[in-house]
Amino acid sequence: MKISNVLFFMSVVLLAFVTTRCTSPATKVDDAKENLRDAEIDLAKSLKDSTEAADWKEFKAAAQTKLDAYRSDIASLREKKSKGGKFMDPIYGEQILTLEQKSLALQTRVDDYEKYHSNWETFKREFDHDVDELGKTLKDISTDNSK
Repeated sequence: MKISNVLFFMSVVLLAFVTTRCTSPATKVDDAKENLRDAEIDLAKSLKDSTEAADWKEFKAAAQTKLDAYRSDIASLREKKSKGGKFMDPIYGEQILTLEQKSLALQTRVDDYEKYHSNWETFKREFDHDVDELGKTLKDISTDNSK
């Protein structure tokens, strides 16, 4: 009796094992196709990420150069107006202060992008626009219209 129970139990286990492990060739093909699609998606994402990383390094270096140049120009404007022996015009002083604040805000955005990756193309477009606006404002302020 013990042997028949053991044989019955073993045959049930063997039957369960065989039925769960057998898959049809169509199922295997479907699984392989799905795995291939997943691998292609992962590859495309990796390529995009590596391209963005290289583009980011180049962009950051160029942005840093522009911001450094603008900070230098702002400092020279402040120095130029204060050396003239005249008191700095309050409106001119406010404009310089605003330029300094915009420059610092742009520097913070560049530094924070690495921490909080947002949409790269949107960030790049908006940042370039804001840097160009800072440059235009700086040029307008530095132009002497008193002639």
